[in-house]
Amino acid sequence: MTYQRIEDYGVIGDLYTVALVGKNGSIDFMSFPYFESHRG
Repeated sequence: MTYQRIEDYGVIGDLYTVALVGKNGSIDFMSFPYFESHRG
């Protein structure tokens, strides 16, 4: 698997969720349903 450089990503969000989107259109990370959903 090849990875994109961090410079090739943008962040989109609405203050509740956030997504890391690559130049090629891939969504490689998304917090759902809330930004802090990764916390227990």
